[in-house]
Amino acid sequence: MIEVIFVDGYESALLGVCDVWEKPRAVYSKQAMIDILIEEGLEYFEALQHLEFNVWGGYIGENTPLYVHDLNGTTQQELSEYLIDFQ
Repeated sequence: MIEVIFVDGYESALLGVCDVWEKPRAVYSKQAMIDILIEEGLEYFEALQHLEFNVWGGYIGENTPLYVHDLNGTTQQELSEYLIDFQ
């Protein structure tokens, strides 16, 4: 049986599953994860810092979850402009 690794406490941020080289991996929205921590009382920067250092940067095996910038409803042009920030 192939195991999908889920992140406890972030069920509402789960977007779906991605098959990467035939390894199913849970996919989470980064913004939704930040929002969950803000609802729990953290400031935006504290939530971002916590997730970057304790969740998103961790490798827990080949089925490590994926964390994505959820751009649902974004046009191709808007996405192109968004990606300029990563260059």
